[in-house]
Amino acid sequence: MDQLPKNAFALLRQTARPFKWKLILFFALTLCGITMWAGSSFVIRQLVNELVDSGTATRTAWGLVGLFVLTRFCDEWFWRLGEYSMRSTKPYMIERVRSSLFDYTFRKHYNFFVNSSSGQLGHWINQTTNTVNEVVDNTIWGVWPQAMGMLLSAFFLFISNWVLALIFSMWLILLFTFTIKRGKHFGKLVEVESESRSQASGLVVDALANHMSVRVFNARNRELGRLSKQQDDIISKWRTSWGYHIVTNAVKGNSIPIIGALSLSTMLLLFNSNSISVGDVTLFIAYFTAASSAVWELSWQLD
Repeated sequence: MDQLPKNAFALLRQTARPFKWKLILFFALTLCGITMWAGSSFVIRQLVNELVDSGTATRTAWGLVGLFVLTRFCDEWFWRLGEYSMRSTKPYMIERVRSSLFDYTFRKHYNFFVNSSSGQLGHWINQTTNTVNEVVDNTIWGVWPQAMGMLLSAFFLFISNWVLALIFSMWLILLFTFTIKRGKHFGKLVEVESESRSQASGLVVDALANHMSVRVFNARNRELGRLSKQQDDIISKWRTSWGYHIVTNAVKGNSIPIIGALSLSTMLLLFNSNSISVGDVTLFIAYFTAASSAVWELSWQLD
């Protein structure tokens, strides 16, 4: 590797190229699974409407029960196949990141090693590899299913009633916009904190590697003082990043019940005017409840 990518996603794209077909297979299979999950709630909507219209458990109603079970099984099967495809590929992909960073470091000029701490370089390689590993896990098991689940929920709501779909979509767009913006700023704060931790790690490793010199020159207190100063810097940066995190979480958390109340009130008005059915109400509540929980999970993944 002659040039280092700018961020973890760019590094991941570069190292994942040999495995692109397995990655495509994973996303295709899991997309089918997510579609089955979102579709199962739509089947329940149809079932509720059938029961309300007929007043009894008709043959169609029993057929819808069977269809619901089938969609849930398909959801599980598609995800297990996708999981097998990913888990058989991911270790090779992540270790390719480590070897690429190792190769990139050794291609540096001699002066780079003179001016850099070996402990900090080792920490950087391992920390970057761990970060990419976390990005992969967060994306494939968190961001991808949650984001697609909400988008497909909006799609099935549109089939059911375009007004409900519009309300749901506007809520998602506002939350996505807020979450992405706060995530970018929080990510910068965490990056600054991580750099400070890397420097502390370099101090510890170098002091231990040169323990004889530290003993000979009686520099123990000096090294402890340098570490203590660096630790104070880490704590200060940690407080800044998590203070921002708590405040923005409070804003987002309080917005969910407010938007929920407005959405449910609108839905009741539509129901009173016979614009939506009982099944539509059931579907909206199911998707809204699932999305409210998914938004928090998605926020943590994007951070």
